[in-house]
Amino acid sequence: MKPPRENPPRPPMTPLWLGAVLTVLLLLIIGGNIVSAYVSTNEFAETEVKILEISGEIAGLQDMLSCSAQLAVSTGNRSWLKSYARDRERLSAAMIEALRLGTPAFAQALSDVRAAEEQLRGLEDRAIALASAGRRQEAAELLASAAFSQASQEYVAGLRLAQKVLLREGDQKLAYIRQTNQVGAILASAAMVALLALWAYAIPFVRRHFNFMESSRRALELAGQELEQKVRARTAQLEQSNDMLLNEIEHRNEAERALRESRQNYLSIFNSVNDAIFVHDSESGVILEVNQRCETLFGYARAQLLALSVADISAGDAHSNQQAAWEKIQSAIEGGAQVFEWLAKHQSGRLFWVEISLQKTVYQGKTQLLAVVRDIDQQKRDQQTLQTQRHLLELFVEHAPASIVMLDSDLRFVMGSKAWVDSFGLRGQDLTGRQLYEILPNLPERWKAVYKRCLDGAVEHMEEDILDRPDGQVDWCRWECRPWYSAEEKIAGLMLYLELITDKKKAQDQLDLAFKFFDNAIEGVMVTNAEGVIETVNRGFTIITGYNPDEAIGKTPRLLRSDHHGPEFYKAMWQSIRQHGEWSGEIWNRRKNGEAFLEWQTIMAQRDAEGNVLRYVSIFHDITDVRLSEEKIEYQANYDALTDLPNRTLFIDRLNLAIDQARAAKQMVAVISLDLDNFKNVNDTLGLPLGDQLIKLVGHRLAAMDGPSVNVGRQGGDEYLIMAEGLTHPRQGVKVVHDISALFAEPFHLAGKELFLTSSMGLSFYPNDGADAATLLKNADTALHQAKLRGKNTYHLFEPRLNAMVSDRLNLENRLRKALERQEFLIYYQPKVDLRDGRMKGMEALIRWQSPDEGLVPPDMFIPLAEETGLIVPIGQWVLDAACQQAKLWRDKYDPELRVAVNLSPRQFQEVDMMSLVSYALSNSGLTPDGLELEITESLVLPNLNEASSILKRLADWGLTITMDDFGTGYSSLSHLKNLPLDYLKIDKSFIMDIKSEGEDATLPGTIISMAHSMGIGVIAEGVETQAQLAILRRLNCDYIQGYFYSRPLPERQFEELLANPRRL
Repeated sequence: MKPPRENPPRPPMTPLWLGAVLTVLLLLIIGGNIVSAYVSTNEFAETEVKILEISGEIAGLQDMLSCSAQLAVSTGNRSWLKSYARDRERLSAAMIEALRLGTPAFAQALSDVRAAEEQLRGLEDRAIALASAGRRQEAAELLASAAFSQASQEYVAGLRLAQKVLLREGDQKLAYIRQTNQVGAILASAAMVALLALWAYAIPFVRRHFNFMESSRRALELAGQELEQKVRARTAQLEQSNDMLLNEIEHRNEAERALRESRQNYLSIFNSVNDAIFVHDSESGVILEVNQRCETLFGYARAQLLALSVADISAGDAHSNQQAAWEKIQSAIEGGAQVFEWLAKHQSGRLFWVEISLQKTVYQGKTQLLAVVRDIDQQKRDQQTLQTQRHLLELFVEHAPASIVMLDSDLRFVMGSKAWVDSFGLRGQDLTGRQLYEILPNLPERWKAVYKRCLDGAVEHMEEDILDRPDGQVDWCRWECRPWYSAEEKIAGLMLYLELITDKKKAQDQLDLAFKFFDNAIEGVMVTNAEGVIETVNRGFTIITGYNPDEAIGKTPRLLRSDHHGPEFYKAMWQSIRQHGEWSGEIWNRRKNGEAFLEWQTIMAQRDAEGNVLRYVSIFHDITDVRLSEEKIEYQANYDALTDLPNRTLFIDRLNLAIDQARAAKQMVAVISLDLDNFKNVNDTLGLPLGDQLIKLVGHRLAAMDGPSVNVGRQGGDEYLIMAEGLTHPRQGVKVVHDISALFAEPFHLAGKELFLTSSMGLSFYPNDGADAATLLKNADTALHQAKLRGKNTYHLFEPRLNAMVSDRLNLENRLRKALERQEFLIYYQPKVDLRDGRMKGMEALIRWQSPDEGLVPPDMFIPLAEETGLIVPIGQWVLDAACQQAKLWRDKYDPELRVAVNLSPRQFQEVDMMSLVSYALSNSGLTPDGLELEITESLVLPNLNEASSILKRLADWGLTITMDDFGTGYSSLSHLKNLPLDYLKIDKSFIMDIKSEGEDATLPGTIISMAHSMGIGVIAEGVETQAQLAILRRLNCDYIQGYFYSRPLPERQFEELLANPRRL
């Protein structure tokens, strides 16, 4: 029997289990650290993402706040104010949440951002408060201020800094996690090596556990790598999101600026429209938006209008047209645009008519109604006035004392006066619609031709004609036949005016007979009308006075006035004529040769049956030699009758005597020529009688200086002569001047008024400035003229150079008078270029003087003198005729649309019949009116705006182009522009020369262009010399340019070469 086999001894298990337990504990510690690091990383990443999202939300909310503030300020809309308050609450909550989640460093950076945000918030809240108070302009200026811009920049910079702090802390946390993972891996490897030595005797068992731990280590490494990759990816994603967020902030800022600019442009256009515009709710009628014209039209402030509805500014249903208007509103709500008249109500309660154009529009995302309101109240009143005038016309025609009849184009009766009906015995008959030759079958056949010509547009009249009445009676008549026009300005019929003049003709025949008797009388006879205008004179008048009939007729008896009698004399004379119908007495008059004569004159007033003055008849004969003594005649010849001062003749005699005495005593004599400043204004304002009284008062004051050494005389008009003798130095003469000036310091009392006068004086001295009276007086007058040029109310001493200046001026004037006869004038032409296509469309005619002595004389050397002397009138006519003829040739040869511009001078416009002048130039040259442009200045139209406007409108109706030259250098009134038929404004070159950029230098030209275009007026810029100026004017939408950049003014031949080979800008 075998003994039992013993099993081999098993290795002790205690070390194995101990090693296993230690291994498990070590792995749990390492794995716990790794898992903890992984969890911390994920939590940190999520927190960082959340904080970045909140910071992005903060930036977005701040942009929304800025936008809400801008819109609330610019519109004053309550919805934007509510949006602003709501976004402000959300921004405060986001700030608090970011501070709770962030690290201390991030919280510190965000606190700085919050400080900048508080400053920005303060400015926005202040702007909102101003806008709520209706002070939107101040609110807009605050949001556009440098303080607001700086606060915005500090806020954005602080937000970026906070995000950079957050990213930097994230990078540090990730580095810490990587180090923790690496330490864990090293500890795991060390634990495995130790366990290998402990489990060397248990290789199989340990190998299985080792494989498990190796797999765990690899899994942990892979998990760490995967976690690191996720963190990196998340970090990159966050950085990308941050960049996108910053770009979004920049884009929002740009959008905000664009929105502000767009809003400002919209408001500028919206408020510059001349019609009132408002938007109202289509259901409730509440007004949602208005422009500035609405405020002035309805009398409410903007805030008040936005609190009203359409019914509040309407007259209600009190007017019959209102119901129809409400139906129009309903039609507009249903989709169709409507135009209707509406009776509106002003804030004061006044009702007025408006025309409304109504259509649907989208406002704040809803369909509302847009109303364009035009004030037609004046138009309505004009229509009512027209109806009233028509009714009055019918009454006038019917009841007019003259015979008036209106016929239609078929000569059928329309209306007629009772006098016309009675003239032909037609009372009681129904004449309406009946043909004239049916009513009066015996009318002469010759009148048919008259009616036909009038229906073609002619106006026919006959001062004396025979009228055969139906009852066989023959009368003398005066008639006029003219067409009348319909509202469409077409001839609608004839108006015939008939006046019986049989009695007048008999009276005239008797008067003619009476004139045959007195025309051969030796007495002078003068007949005036009731206004005192001379109608006829006889041969005795011509013999006594020296005036031919054509020299006297059309003038007043002042033609003969001698200034020997004061106002009291004439006042008493006319009082007698008015009370008694006649006056007889002695009166001093003056002949044509200047000689004063005494006459016995009888003036009789001829009256009609009602006592109205028809005419005055004056009969007179010369009694000078019979009734006046030589002493009195001598006095009248040497003394001024108005002031009793020596006249020029006596003054010269005394001056010659003073010169002789001064020559013997070797002394000096001062001659002072004095002229009252602006005395013409006194005559024009107060009238000639009071002007004469003022001359007399001045003479009395000057006469107070008369004495042994000072003599005063009157030269005539408002001029006086003073002589100071016995002088030893010129300053004594100057002292006399100062003494005279002191006399004018006190006011003159005239007709209950105080008048202050000033004077200008010129001085000459014997023997320095002349050795005889004539030279001294001439030189004193020359110095006086210089004092006037220096601004008046001063004096000037004669200087020899003044004579040279006067001589040069007279020489230039003489040569200028001969230049037109000698054909020394030339016309240069400067092109005008249309900026729309860059082509030349016309030219300005510019006069040049080719003097044989001095060559080409600049216009500024002779045009002012021509204007002053009146030579501008014939010169201007020559320029107009020559320019029209040349333009006609060039239009036929090169371009049928060429237009020549000719300048008109103020004096030419005032003294010449412009209609005849232009008509002759056009007909003589064959140029059509569209080929002529007239350039005027403000100084041309301002003296008599109404008359000038009337003439220009008639020229414009012909088809001429009217341009305002040198615009901006004068008064430049917009109200004047509206009254003138202007086609173009020409901006003066002084404004164009200053243009260097599109900044302030271009502001005034841009404003003029915009203003002119808004009035339907084109703009021409003259003086364009550079490419930069051209480019700016193009961007400003200028219509035409003229200047050296395209071409300087060219003589006729060179300009024609330019027409043949034009260049394009």
